[in-house]
Amino acid sequence: MLNKIFKIISFYDNARWSSKSNYNLINFYQEKLSDDSKLLTHWLCYITDRQMDFKRIWDIGGFIFSELVDSIKKENSIELLNPDKDISFIKKMIDNGYDFISRSKVNENKILLSYGFKSEEQVTFTSRYYPSDYFSILYTFDVLKHFDYSLTKYIVNQLYKHKDSNDYIKRLLFSLYLLTYYEIGQPQKDDLGKFKKKFRKSKKKN
Repeated sequence: MLNKIFKIISFYDNARWSSKSNYNLINFYQEKLSDDSKLLTHWLCYITDRQMDFKRIWDIGGFIFSELVDSIKKENSIELLNPDKDISFIKKMIDNGYDFISRSKVNENKILLSYGFKSEEQVTFTSRYYPSDYFSILYTFDVLKHFDYSLTKYIVNQLYKHKDSNDYIKRLLFSLYLLTYYEIGQPQKDDLGKFKKKFRKSKKKN
């Protein structure tokens, strides 16, 4: 049954993206990323994909999120999402809003240069609903730390957990909802300055 479902999904996926005229590749910050890191980057881009041009999300957001995923896996630290830390991938701006920001510079990345970024600049990106997107990303990483920050391992774990259930696909989908969206609510930008308080809340839901 699961194979049949995946074949149907694969058919729709190929129908949507197989044409060479389609834009279908995230602008990863480096080519040598594991497939698991690429998958998690896709998930983070999906989180921010609300009422925005998806191409901008994949071009700019994908560059930052892929570096965030790679760095968190290597450094094993949620502090990379703490706005109070210099090492953070999110920072407070002059207008008191927040931007996601890369560590890497644009250099010769033609896609980023086409958006007007300079080669010596770091890349910044703000999603339309960034307060809730930020906490969805934070909570996602806090859960995934129990799975080596691997979305693949999390999904496999859920499949094995529910493999004997008649509605295991629904349970898998619900587990992805719990991973990212459970009790996010409607946070405001000022809530990003309450990292420790919000982080404790994320721990309570795990």
